[in-house]
Amino acid sequence: MSELPEGTDPEIFEDLHTSLAGMSLCYVIHRPAELWEILQLVKADRAMVRGEIYRYDGLREAYRAAGIARTIVSKLDAIKERNGATLKSLRQFLAQVPGAPPDAESLEFLIAFITMSPKGRDAVARWVADPAGQRAEAATKVKAIRQIVDIYQRALREYKPAPPPPSSPLDKESRPQLQPRFQLREPPLGGPLIPGGAPDLTPKPMAAVGKPVAVEARVESHSVSEPAARPAPTSDTAARMAPPPVSVAQPSPVSLILPRGVNPEVLEDVRRVDQCRRIFEETHQDIEVWEVFCLVMLDGEGTRALLEQTLQSKEKANASGFMDGAMALFDRLIKLRAQHGKFVRELRGYLGQLPVGSFGKETMEMALGFIVASGRGRDRAQLWLAEPNRYKQEAAGRLEDVISRTMNYQTALRMVQ
Repeated sequence: MSELPEGTDPEIFEDLHTSLAGMSLCYVIHRPAELWEILQLVKADRAMVRGEIYRYDGLREAYRAAGIARTIVSKLDAIKERNGATLKSLRQFLAQVPGAPPDAESLEFLIAFITMSPKGRDAVARWVADPAGQRAEAATKVKAIRQIVDIYQRALREYKPAPPPPSSPLDKESRPQLQPRFQLREPPLGGPLIPGGAPDLTPKPMAAVGKPVAVEARVESHSVSEPAARPAPTSDTAARMAPPPVSVAQPSPVSLILPRGVNPEVLEDVRRVDQCRRIFEETHQDIEVWEVFCLVMLDGEGTRALLEQTLQSKEKANASGFMDGAMALFDRLIKLRAQHGKFVRELRGYLGQLPVGSFGKETMEMALGFIVASGRGRDRAQLWLAEPNRYKQEAAGRLEDVISRTMNYQTALRMVQ
C-alpha cells in the first residue's frame, strides 16, 4: 500500500515533509526556523529548498565547504520580518482559545496550517486585532483545523515520499513518475516530528563489504595507544597475532564523496558531455546542451570512442586529427538535432511556463538534456505536451526533481574535474 490516507492532500503532505527536512537543514546553517516560516518558504520556492536538502544529504560533512545557498537565510528573514510580530500575537491569542492543542508540536502544526495561505494570514490579522470579538470564530476554525492537523501528523509518521532515482534523473527502472509517489514507513516514526537539531551525521554501520581504507586509517589513528612499557611483539608473534587478510573490493575515493544519488557511470557521461562542449567551443560550432547530452547518452559507444580519439589528437597537437574528430562528432549531432529538434523546442516552451523556482540557464539546459536524452523522459514529456493542463502539476514536480538531481551532478562534476 502506498496511497496516502483519505483526506490527505499529496501536495500539502510533500510540502510538510520538505518543511521538516528544511528545518533540520536550517540548524546546519545556524539559522533555526519555525515550522510556519519554513512552510511559507516551501510554498513560495519549493524547488530551491528541495535542491539544498538534496545537496546537503549528498555532501553531508563536505556541505559547508561546498557552499550554502544563503538565499534560504535571506528569504526566511524576510518572512519573519513580515509576519513575526503577528505570529507572536497569534500564539498569545491561541492560549486563550478553547480547543487549541495542549502539546507544543501539535500547536506548531496548527499555526503552520493557519498561516500557510494568504487567506489564513488575513484571518489571523483579524483575530489579533480584536481578540475578544474574534475568539468564538477562531475557536470554530481551530477545531476544524486541528482535526486536519491530526490526519497529517499521522500520515507523516506512517508515510514518506518515494525516494528519488538512484542515478540518472529519469532513465532508470525506479523513475519516480512510474512508481507510487509515497511509501509506507517500516516501522512508523516515533518521537517528535519537528526536528530539534541538525541531521544526525553519525556514520551508519557498513555492510559486510568492509570499511573503506580511509575509514580504517582514521579509526587506527584515533585508537587508544598501548602502554609504553609493553614490549613490541617479535616478527613471529606479530605474524601469529595478525588477522587473516580479507579480500574486499574497496570503493573508489571518488565514489565515497559523490553527492547522494549520483551514479559514477552517469557522471562519466556528464563529464563526456562537458568534454564535447569544450571541443565544439574550440571549433566554433553552434550547438545546444541537450544535443550534446543526446550525442553522448544515445549514441553510446561510437561517440565515446570518437571522443577519445579526438581528445588524444588534441593532446598530441594533431590539429588535422582533432578537426576531423570534431567534425565527425558534429555530423552525428546534426542527425540528432533533425530527429528531436521540433520536439525540444515545444518542450522547452512548456517547461518555461511551469511554476518552479528560478534557476540559472546552465542548470535548466542540463535538466532539459537529461529529459531529452532519456527514452522514458521523452515518452513522458510527449504526454505533457499532448495534454498540457492535465499534466501541469505532475510536470512541475518532476521537473523540480530533475533540476535538483542536475544540481547534484553539477556539484559532482566540479568535484572530479
